[in-house]
Amino acid sequence: MFKFSKYICIVSLIATPILFKQNIALAGGGFTGSCHNIQLNFFTGNGGFSPLTADCYTTTGQIHNGSTNFVDLNAHITNNHGTLAWQQNGGFANSVRNCGINVTNVTVLHCEAGDGAGSWPYSSITLDDEIANYDGNLTVIDGF
Repeated sequence: MFKFSKYICIVSLIATPILFKQNIALAGGGFTGSCHNIQLNFFTGNGGFSPLTADCYTTTGQIHNGSTNFVDLNAHITNNHGTLAWQQNGGFANSVRNCGINVTNVTVLHCEAGDGAGSWPYSSITLDDEIANYDGNLTVIDGF
């Protein structure tokens, strides 16, 4: 019984750091849990460049600074008749207004999105669904 307990303890000590590194680096989305100072800089001119920036932890515990760490949301999100959705080369920025983010246990982008018929319904999209922290770098997952 004593040898079995020792074995479990050793396995636990070895496996824990490996799992911790994978959660930070390969979160499969879910960047909010390993990043802070998450901000949206929203521009409707100049092609709608809309960088989401964050300070994110690397696998070694260092911080990758948000001033050089960003994802251009305009390149990955579209406005589909008043509904925000994930899409390559989305171009949502020129058909929305009053955008912002809410950061809690996930990060949510919310906007009034033009529906093409004169209305501006409220729409939101969870950014953690497709954005990951990969070793300190914000990365869009190619799953959409």
